[in-house]
Amino acid sequence: MPAKSNNRLPDLMPEAFVSEVTITRAVSRAIKAGGLRKLDTRLYSRNLSDPPEAIVSRNLWQIVAGYFPGALIADRTALENAPASDGSVCLITDGGRDVSLPGHTLRPRRGQHVARCLGQAEIEQRLESLIRRSGEAAINRLRDEIRELAPKLELASEADTLDAVIGVLLGTREAALTSPIGIARKLGSPYDPGRLALFHTLHGTRRRGTDFRARFTRIPPQCGECLRFFMTTGKHWGTLGLVRQPPVPRCRHEPEVSHTQRCTR
Repeated sequence: MPAKSNNRLPDLMPEAFVSEVTITRAVSRAIKAGGLRKLDTRLYSRNLSDPPEAIVSRNLWQIVAGYFPGALIADRTALENAPASDGSVCLITDGGRDVSLPGHTLRPRRGQHVARCLGQAEIEQRLESLIRRSGEAAINRLRDEIRELAPKLELASEADTLDAVIGVLLGTREAALTSPIGIARKLGSPYDPGRLALFHTLHGTRRRGTDFRARFTRIPPQCGECLRFFMTTGKHWGTLGLVRQPPVPRCRHEPEVSHTQRCTR
């Protein structure tokens, strides 16, 4: 990176950057002039007001590249496509030690092998989710790729274990599973955990007394279609987990009276 004038350095650099030897003096002068601030070892920012954790989070991957040029994201970070809940970022590099930053920790390691960092229950959940979202063809493609790559990665034993889990989820093998969603699919009763959460939301809403039928006190006989509308859309909106009320249609039977006056308390 070429040296830059200390007067213009804050304007020329990104919001957060890792310093290099070529700009060390210019960075020092910019800090003294109040144009930069230090966030951590070799890490600086021209943002003088936001919390360091927020700055690092916004510029995380650029910062990773600054500390570990050419690194590959690995392990749980690669699976989640995001840092872990504790802020860890797993990397494969030529070397280096952990780097603790505000809100995140960069964790480099050598080697090409995939770390064994997921428990069986988590693996079952991911495989079951793939089957539910994309069907058996997708899981079988993954199975074939695993069989092809396992010898190259010297992970034949792990591949056999994974193959067995996939077989159980597809109903072609017998083995013990640990996750509730995996066991349910094994028993022939798969379910969508996301949909289950929505039903819990609906149940809680109804228990709090939100009943669309209770909104009607004096409904003229000819307005039965209005009631049917509210009953139908009420159920639909409740299933989606929404709390707000559905749109109110205009009743054609009594145009001179507002729908609110006629159909609600």
